[in-house]
Amino acid sequence: MYVRELKIIDLHQLVLEVSQEFPITVNVNGNCSIKADSGLHSVIGNIVQNAIVHGKADAVDIFMEEKKGFCELRIADNGIGIPEIIKGRVFDEGFKYGESGHTGIGLYIAKRIVERYGDISLEDNFPSGTIFILRFCSNDIVDENKEEMTNV
Repeated sequence: MYVRELKIIDLHQLVLEVSQEFPITVNVNGNCSIKADSGLHSVIGNIVQNAIVHGKADAVDIFMEEKKGFCELRIADNGIGIPEIIKGRVFDEGFKYGESGHTGIGLYIAKRIVERYGDISLEDNFPSGTIFILRFCSNDIVDENKEEMTNV
């Protein structure tokens, strides 16, 4: 993994492009402009792919919203969810679970990419599925806001 130059990205447009790569319904709502790198495309793609392959989802709702000093991107699927016992490990390098587990590096790399300019976490979606929450620093100030944002 190498460091790429950060540039201003229209997050709505990027999510629309990524959503075209999948054979399921992907609803996209909201707008944000963020400072990120080209690796963000693969991060979003990996999360949606995981929802399909591991979560057995047939629909994903993606919502983005400008908040105080940052942009929040929520990727919510209607799949089977992530078992409580493994939630704390899904971002660990090499961690894989169940029969559909592959290399165990997808979400690890996603976390490493996003941590350059934000953070990533997950929570349960109700009534079923998972929501990945990506929070990005405003496109003006990446380094100063990142530390402040992780303490919110």
